[in-house]
Amino acid sequence: MNEETMKILIDKTLDFFREEVTITFAFQGGEPTVAGLDYFRRFIRRVNLKKKSYHLIQYALQTNATLLNDEWIRFLKQNRFLVGVSLDGYAAQHNAMRPDAKGQGTFARILENIEKLRQAKIDFNILTVLTRQLAEHPKELFEFYLEHHFDYIQLIPCLPPLEELNDPYSRHRRLSSGFTTNFSSCGWKN
Repeated sequence: MNEETMKILIDKTLDFFREEVTITFAFQGGEPTVAGLDYFRRFIRRVNLKKKSYHLIQYALQTNATLLNDEWIRFLKQNRFLVGVSLDGYAAQHNAMRPDAKGQGTFARILENIEKLRQAKIDFNILTVLTRQLAEHPKELFEFYLEHHFDYIQLIPCLPPLEELNDPYSRHRRLSSGFTTNFSSCGWKN
């Protein structure tokens, strides 16, 4: 999003709400942190400049967490971001689905950055894309979440584009009920 579009988005959003309201600006899609920390600082400066006393502002970021460094962590903490971390299960599964630009696995780097979020007491959740392969191992996935003390989990199904109904990664309805039943039987409480 360029600077002008950012200003228009912020200004129109804040101008629209003329009474006490909570407004959440959520950054997701692609990898938002690629925009750089300066972009996010400008965004928040603009919000702070334009918001009214009756606006309660919140921020959320969905990220693969590979670019989070100490400076990002301080920024997220200071601005009270809720952070969603994309982590597609245990190491083998995640690394197969989410390699970096050099083809290397990102699992270890993401776990390190999750620990930084924890140490900074930044609220975070885990978002897992439930592929066909992962759906076949609900017990292992459940145990992985327990082992890493992940309290807030979002599972979203990997669905194929309409023209690719035989996609090897997508989940089909028949897998959904079996996964849900088996995952729930592990003791997960929502």
